[in-house]
This record gives sequence, C-alpha cells and structure tokens, in this order.
Amino acid sequence: MASVEEPAIVKQPSGSQKVLNAIALLNERTGSSVAAIMKYMKANGHEVANEKRQRASILKLLKQAVEAGQVERVKNSFKLSTEHKKTIKSIEKMKAHAEKKKAKAQAKKDNKIVKTTVKSSTKAERMTKESKRRLSREIVPAPRPLPELQLRMLLQKD
Repeated sequence: MASVEEPAIVKQPSGSQKVLNAIALLNERTGSSVAAIMKYMKANGHEVANEKRQRASILKLLKQAVEAGQVERVKNSFKLSTEHKKTIKSIEKMKAHAEKKKAKAQAKKDNKIVKTTVKSSTKAERMTKESKRRLSREIVPAPRPLPELQLRMLLQKD
C-alpha cells in the first residue's frame, strides 16, 4: 500500500488576532471603526456569511481586548494601546535578534569548515612560517622624528 501524505496544517490566526491585525494595519490616528474592520477583513479573504453576526462577534472580541488592555476605545472606534504596541515591538526585536544570532552562528560554522580545510600543511611549510615569524619579531621600527619644539631647542644649544 502506498502511504498517504497528510496535507500540511496551516495555522490560521484566531478571530481576536485577525481583529488586532486589522486595527494595526489600518493604522488610523483616531482608531478604526467596527465597519472599517469588517471591510478590511472582507477585503483580505475573511468570509462573512451573516454580517450582523459578524459585527456582534467583532464587538465581543473588541470588548475582551479592551478589558485585556490590548485596545483602547475612542468614541466608537478602537485603536491599539501603547502597551500593546510596545509588546509588539519587543517581540519583533527578539525575532530580529534571534535571526541575527542564527545567521552569525551559520557564518561561524561556515568559517570553521573553511579553516579546517586550510589548516593542513607540510612540515617544510610550517618551518618557513616559523622563520618568517622570527624575522618579523627581529625587525626594529624606525625611530620616530622629534617634535618641532625639541628640534628648535637642540638647534639653539649648538
């Protein structure tokens, strides 16, 4: 028998998450009305069978979000609270930091692979490297020129 592959499960955001995303992406200064949120959700693929029921469920989700402190109510509109915006920004920073760390680790891993292939050398090559090191240690740097003031004093004494 041939094995049947199960389709990949795509995790859909919850209703409250969809509403919060709609408010965030509408990004209106005075907040987004329920009608604007519904319109946005329809435009972005959220199917609505009964508009009255949908409106009631959005209002219920928004009230829960207000109680949780995620959303502020301004007249008949809703906007994200400053605390919720801060948490979103901190989450984005953490994700960016994790991606940087992962990329850095990958680059380090790639460098280790390159170094191990370059390391192998013969005894004669190592001897020449050691002699070059000795020569570089023996080189004495040129004396630095005297500052202009000291030169004038020396010339005046003569």
